[in-house]
Amino acid sequence: MRRESQGMLTALLVVVALGPAHTFQVPVFRNKIQPSHHRSFPLGRRDDSWTLYYGRYGADLDITFGSDESSGSSWGDDGDEDRMMVEAKLRREQVDQMLEDEDRDFRDKRKAQKWGKFANVTKSEDLQPLLQQEKKAIEKDNQQKAALAASKGVAFEVLAPREDDLSGPGQNDRISVGSGLQTKSWFSNLDEDLKSEWEALTANDAAATDSENSDDGEKSDQDGSGADEVAVDDSTGKLVARDALAGVRVGSAGGWSLEVFPGDFVVHRKFGIGKFEKTCLRPKTKLSLEEREAQTQRRGEMLAEELRKRKTGVTPEEIQKIRAKFGTEEDLDPISNPQVTVLEISYADAVVHVPVDRAYRLSRYRAGDAVIKPKLSRVRGEAWRKARQNVEEKTLALAQEVLALYATRETLERQPFDPKKEDEVKQFETTFSFEPTPDQKKCFEDVENDMVWRNRPMDRLVCGDVGFGKTEVALRALYRAVANGRQAALLAPTGV
Repeated sequence: MRRESQGMLTALLVVVALGPAHTFQVPVFRNKIQPSHHRSFPLGRRDDSWTLYYGRYGADLDITFGSDESSGSSWGDDGDEDRMMVEAKLRREQVDQMLEDEDRDFRDKRKAQKWGKFANVTKSEDLQPLLQQEKKAIEKDNQQKAALAASKGVAFEVLAPREDDLSGPGQNDRISVGSGLQTKSWFSNLDEDLKSEWEALTANDAAATDSENSDDGEKSDQDGSGADEVAVDDSTGKLVARDALAGVRVGSAGGWSLEVFPGDFVVHRKFGIGKFEKTCLRPKTKLSLEEREAQTQRRGEMLAEELRKRKTGVTPEEIQKIRAKFGTEEDLDPISNPQVTVLEISYADAVVHVPVDRAYRLSRYRAGDAVIKPKLSRVRGEAWRKARQNVEEKTLALAQEVLALYATRETLERQPFDPKKEDEVKQFETTFSFEPTPDQKKCFEDVENDMVWRNRPMDRLVCGDVGFGKTEVALRALYRAVANGRQAALLAPTGV
C-alpha cells in the first residue's frame, strides 16, 4: 500500500485465521480532511480471494478472506450504511468543535500572557481610557512610595524610561548564540498573529488620534497614539504602560545614591548579583515596640468601629472574619498595616525585597551592558560568600605586589638629565605648528621635572582623548632623552 493523501491514517491490521470465508467490519478513525472514496487492495494470495475493502466515508473496513466456493460465516454487514455515515459525521463535528474550543482557550491564555492588562482590549477606542487609568494608578503609587521613603529620610525620584528599553511587540529580540540550527517556537505562529492584531489595533487608534488632532489643534499637543504609550517589559515579555518601565534614583543626605532601571543588574553585599525588577510597596515586617503597640491599639479601634456598624448581634465567626482582614491588601490603614517602599531584586532561586533605606547595600553591576549577561547568584548556599572571599584574597595579594613594586622603584636611582640640554629641547618645541593647551603645558612641566630635576626613573601615565596632543608630549620627552645620549622608542598601538 502507499499513502494516497495527506489525511490518510496508517492502520495496522492483525488478522487471525478463523476459518474460510470470514467477513467482518473494523471501525476506522480518519482525519476530517480525508475525501470520500472507495478502494480495494489485494492481499497477495493467488488461490484465495482475500480482499481489503476500504469503506466509503471511512466509516468501516469490510475484510473477506477465503475462496468464493468455501462456506463460512460473516457478521457486521447490516446494510445500515446511512446510519453509520450520520454517526461518523456527528463524531467528526464533535471532534472539530472540541479542537476549536481548545484552540480558542489556548489563544486566550497566550494573549493574556503576552498582552497583560491589555488582553481584553478589542477596539481602538478602549485603549486610551485603559492607558489613562494605568498612568493614574502608577502616578498615585509612585507618590505613595516617595512619601514612605521620605519618612525614612531617603529621597525617591522617578526617572523617565530609557529609550533603549522601549520596544513594541516583536521588537525586543535578543542576540543568541547557538549551533546554527534555526528552531521555531511552538508559539511563533500564534505570536505573529497576536503581533499583527496589536499592530492593527494601534494603527486604528493612531488614525483616530490624527483625525481628532486635525479637528482640534490644541489637543494635538497633549494627546498621543496608544502605541507610543505601550512597550514590552523584557523581564516578563508582557505589554505594559510606558510609565511602568521608569527608573528610580534613591539616596540620602549621607551621600550614597543609586540609580537603576527595570532589568539592570545589581550587586548586593550579602546576596550577590541580581536583577532589579521594580519598586513596590510591602508590609513592614520588623516593627519597633512603639509601632507594635500602636498597631494593636489601632486594630482594636477598627474592630470596635466595625462592630458598632452591625445592628444585630455579632457571632464569633464574624469577629474572626474582621480580624482576618488586618495586615492584608484590604487593610489600608497606615498604622494597622504599615507599608515600606522596597526594591524588588530577582535571583536564581529567590526574590529579595530591599527597603529603600537599606539600598546603600546595592551597587550597579559595572559590566551590565556587556553582550554576555552575568549569571544570577543564588541566595541559598555559600557560592557567593566563597566567590567574594576569593576576590578579597586575590585583591589583597595584588595590592601587596603593587606596594612591593613601588617600594622597589623608590630605591632605584639614576643620573638626572643635563639642564643645559633644555635649550635644544626648547628649539625643538618651536617646530610644532600648534599652540599648546593649558593641560599640555602642565604635562610638559611635569615630564621635565621627572626627567631633569629628579634622580629616580620616571613613571608617569598621560591620559587624554583622541586628538588632544598626547603624541606631542611623548615626542618632546623622546627628544630630551636622545639629546642626553639615551635611547628612546615610540610604540603606537591601534588598540589596547
